Amino acid sequence: MLTGRIGKWILALSEFSFQYVPQNAVKGQAITDFLAEHQEIGYKPINIPGTLKVANLWIPPSKAISGREEWIQQKVRRISIIWITPWRLYFDGSCTQNVVGAGIAIIDPRGTHHCYSFILDYQETTNNRAEYEALIIGLDILIELRATEVKVFSDSELVINQLNTEYKCKHITMAGYYLTVIQLLSYWGTEISASYISR
Repeated sequence: MLTGRIGKWILALSEFSFQYVPQNAVKGQAITDFLAEHQEIGYKPINIPGTLKVANLWIPPSKAISGREEWIQQKVRRISIIWITPWRLYFDGSCTQNVVGAGIAIIDPRGTHHCYSFILDYQETTNNRAEYEALIIGLDILIELRATEVKVFSDSELVINQLNTEYKCKHITMAGYYLTVIQLLSYWGTEISASYISR
């Protein structure tokens, strides 16, 4: 007599004949061929979570290409815009009589939050210096992570407006921080979006 959960499953599945077959390797071209043959009519955006968002980009056929590549070009009708989901960096610095600290939060393209806080070993510093230190630490981390596109957010009106060239950096000490940040931002080669957020 069969008892228990396993016994009930054996009894329920006894009318079927099962045989284990290991899965063979699936070649990438087979998946590509299947997707090319079963594409939907219309130009809906395709979202690959955390990496690329794809919507309408025209790939014109080339006369010099023949054979398999030409066949692929005939199958690809239209891919609309391609854009990369950016990394987001939130930073904040704080200075009190007892301690100077920096906090950063990095949100990767998949939406995962990475939060860090640091105690800075500085004497006679200001909130603006602490804000710049937090930004420098955050940018260093993003460079180490090889982030491809970055958006920066902070409640520091001074730092954000200096990054957006709305304010000039006149103070000699702050100029050193500003130039360090500009040098770090040059890693991306394009303008980084810097946005002010209220507290």
